[in-house]
Amino acid sequence: MAETPDTRYGAVDGHMEADTPLMTPYSREAHDGVAHVERRRRWPLLMLVGGAAIAGTIAFGRRGSASDAATALDTKVPMASIPELEEAEHIEESDTLPDTRINKPHIVLMVGDDMGWNDIGYGSLDLKGASPNLDDLASQGVRLENFYSQHLCTPARASLMTGKYPVNIGMQHEEVITPQSPWGLNLTEKILPAFMKHNGYTTHAIGKWHLGHYTFPHMPTARGFDTFAGYLTDQIHYYNHTYPQMLAGTYFRDLISATTTAFHFYSDKSGILSDVLWREKLADVIGSMDTDGLGLNRHPLFLYFAAQTTHGPLDDIQDERLFTDNQKKVLKTIGNEERRRFAKLLMVMDKTTETIVDQLRDRNMWNNTLFVYTSDNGGCSKSGGYNNPLRGGKHFLFEGGIKVRAFVGGPALPEKARGTRYQGLMHISDLMPTILDVAGVEIPHGLDSSSHWKWLTGDRIHPASPRNEIIHNVDLWSFPTDVGLIEMDDGPRGALRWGDLKLITRMWPLGWYKPPLTDDDSDNEGIEDCNSAPDQYAVSDFLFNITADPEEKHNLYYIDALSEVRDAMMERLLSIAGNMSTPSWSLSDPDCVLYWKETGFISPWQGVYIDAEDRDNMWGKPSMLEEL
Repeated sequence: MAETPDTRYGAVDGHMEADTPLMTPYSREAHDGVAHVERRRRWPLLMLVGGAAIAGTIAFGRRGSASDAATALDTKVPMASIPELEEAEHIEESDTLPDTRINKPHIVLMVGDDMGWNDIGYGSLDLKGASPNLDDLASQGVRLENFYSQHLCTPARASLMTGKYPVNIGMQHEEVITPQSPWGLNLTEKILPAFMKHNGYTTHAIGKWHLGHYTFPHMPTARGFDTFAGYLTDQIHYYNHTYPQMLAGTYFRDLISATTTAFHFYSDKSGILSDVLWREKLADVIGSMDTDGLGLNRHPLFLYFAAQTTHGPLDDIQDERLFTDNQKKVLKTIGNEERRRFAKLLMVMDKTTETIVDQLRDRNMWNNTLFVYTSDNGGCSKSGGYNNPLRGGKHFLFEGGIKVRAFVGGPALPEKARGTRYQGLMHISDLMPTILDVAGVEIPHGLDSSSHWKWLTGDRIHPASPRNEIIHNVDLWSFPTDVGLIEMDDGPRGALRWGDLKLITRMWPLGWYKPPLTDDDSDNEGIEDCNSAPDQYAVSDFLFNITADPEEKHNLYYIDALSEVRDAMMERLLSIAGNMSTPSWSLSDPDCVLYWKETGFISPWQGVYIDAEDRDNMWGKPSMLEEL
């Protein structure tokens, strides 16, 4: 039966989709017999699809640990190596926290998607006034002026969540997780929300995941988040929530809600702008917090909002009620349609930022909140994002691909730090130990990162930063790898920062891109990626003094006076290449669509069972459930 489109604020008429059948997670042990599950308790799993509900049971570990979850779902991962989550997931409050309020700060971590150096109001040459709420937070906080992320989505988010370089966690290859990818962030890595959860925080994720979804143990609520609402892959349409590319003749939807014990498909949200859904979830999450009149909580909040905006496809936002009068004036100054659509998505994200702050204020939580913002990588000129005056963009290792706008703000920031700019060298991996430091959580050993909190707050100024080196990336494999197996390249393609100097090896000489002024200057609809190498040029090696030449216009690689430091940097890069982790990337698994066609949704497929002959009994015989 067709749906009736939602006409609430931000909804668009005419987006009707059919209800879909059911798919249920499957435990091979449970299906083949129950001899191995007597020690396990039942774990209820509810899947809501097309308005109908099925309750099933998965044999998870006694405390719902990630290792037992992987066993139950037959994911073939080494059980002993998976970090346990039971201390956090099944805590009895009386066993861990006294009946008093905890004066730890609430922490909001917000990640913009494909937002370039020129793509946020306060730092833009053409979008000033487009993001007033983000601009205010940045102006009243600490702007991170030398902040670097990775060159594309998946490795950036992996580094953010682990505090490690992609080269050390198998996420360095020049590809991201796509819907059919049978790989993800290694389950041996304990990630940021798990650390926060183990130390009393309630943890919630909204928006984009993009760290693996082929098995249930890779899902966000199996890795430390209490709840998740959003999408699993790299991109979806903003109104019908389908993946933009057709897979096996079908456009699949990608929109779910999950807790540690339940998994729901959003089958009735077509026509509603994604950010409207995010705001509803934000209101639910923040409204459910246990606070007193001072905004103190028994469980402080860690909120991870991974915005969909401003990633392509650039669906046009036609409801102007979302924009302020000043924002409408900004739109009238933009002569190019693609860039105007991009600006509207930025404004939508800014509106959601306002919602976060307002909701926290309403719960008396804002005065004890730290707000952290970054983009995941540089902008893509083929999708409306720009990094000018920096060189290059997304997917590549010039400054435009990796240097992004970032700031730390909110009332939990010490007053002496507000309204300042931090010039210290900082990498996205540093956010993990910095957040742990703020939360009073012990920083684990073995990270590639450091806390910058004392530097950000002005408590320490010497040296200028706790880091002097950034391994931007090293990849030994050919690019792109759309078909076939990974092939070795002729040498390492990478970039290394030492102080002022930056070495780039085997990179195409990308140019400098600025927003087009008219529609005649643009030849695509904002749906292309920037992953095509400019193969009309041969790869080259580069050495830049980034402090003196931030736009990377003067290649110093062949300057004799710098040969000694250049050779030392090359030796360091080759050493990294020789000792880094094997990439997790693997070929797409075409079997996934066989499962998705049962529901119409992208979801985990390895370890999932579908009984095609008896849809009223997706789990097999009722007696099996009773035995479980």
